[in-house]
Amino acid sequence: MKTANPYITFLTRTGLFALFLIAACSSELFNLSSSPVIERIEASAYEVDPGDTVTVKVIVKNDNDDPLQYTWTATGGRIIPPVNESEIRWIAPARGGIVTLQVTVANEKKSTEQSILITVRSHILPQVQIVAPKTDAFIVQNSLVEIRAVARHDNGIQQVDFIVDGSLCSRQAGTRDDNYRFEHRFVHPSGPLSIVVKATANVTGDVGADSVRVHVEGIILGKPGD
Repeated sequence: MKTANPYITFLTRTGLFALFLIAACSSELFNLSSSPVIERIEASAYEVDPGDTVTVKVIVKNDNDDPLQYTWTATGGRIIPPVNESEIRWIAPARGGIVTLQVTVANEKKSTEQSILITVRSHILPQVQIVAPKTDAFIVQNSLVEIRAVARHDNGIQQVDFIVDGSLCSRQAGTRDDNYRFEHRFVHPSGPLSIVVKATANVTGDVGADSVRVHVEGIILGKPGD
């Protein structure tokens, strides 16, 4: 029985390994597809009124010239067809707020997505309600009373002012839960008194307000020895 030449065996194995390596490299060379790279999304406006039409387009880096597919979605308003191109037109909704527009860009194997935010202005005045004290409530002179109010707006609240008897007593920044509180000591003369809470909206600066009228009761001091 003939013994295989070690040199030939080595060459054979080396050749097979080289072929395998070439095949692997060729596979990589002919399979260059990677996720599309979204460089940015551009909009003709980022702050609009209800019903406005905005042009939005996505800029994509596509070095391999792969065929790309585009899919657009919006959390509000309406996208004017077609919705499968790199540039779309979007109509803002009737209600104010923040709308997210998202695009998904895909080639034959992979996809990537990105989004932008567009603010829709709401020209409705902020809704304000004084929760406490109630209208016609009686407050003992020199007592410390908590004034509570709720203020809402589609664009959010910028600030809330507490005004007692015509004087600004507190100014607070907007909160996420729409609730506002302020403690006030009623060192006012006896009689009727107004409490006003004003809320200023983000974006538009529109102001809404609520007011109540309360009665301050004076403290009657007894005579010495009573």
